[in-house]
Amino acid sequence: MLDQLYYKYRPEFLKWARSRFKTTPNDLEDAWQDAVIALYERTKSLRPFVLKCSLRSYLFAIGSKRLLQNHRKMKRFLWKNEIDDTLLHEYEVFTFEWDVPGHANGEALSARINLLSTQCRDLLLSRYYQGKKLTDIQEEFDYPNLNTVSASISRCLKRLKGLFEEIPIL
Repeated sequence: MLDQLYYKYRPEFLKWARSRFKTTPNDLEDAWQDAVIALYERTKSLRPFVLKCSLRSYLFAIGSKRLLQNHRKMKRFLWKNEIDDTLLHEYEVFTFEWDVPGHANGEALSARINLLSTQCRDLLLSRYYQGKKLTDIQEEFDYPNLNTVSASISRCLKRLKGLFEEIPIL
């Protein structure tokens, strides 16, 4: 009976999910399989199980929740990689400008860093001037996780870039 259920709604679910989620066919198939497995496990549990919707709707809801969870995970993963790439690029730029003694850009950078809030200034100096790792900064500034550290540094870099746009280099 489970086999019949699996194949009865599978093509419809795959078509429906493909139109709503941008993901691979394997992920769609995995979501469908997870939905059927969840239904099976729910019916085998000792707790009473009463459907308040159609069986099709129940399976589609479980499958879509799985796809949404995958989407959220990938979004965080991609976002983290973007931040890491940005920080790596910015590190190269700021290290070069900072290390050139008496260079106009180095002086301009110093002047604009001093216009930032204390927390932004300390974050950027810790990361780029002192070369501290994100994990060390997380501990020093008591951030809950590395994503928060990366996001804070990214926001401070945006503020610093904004200062360069507001106040041109002379």
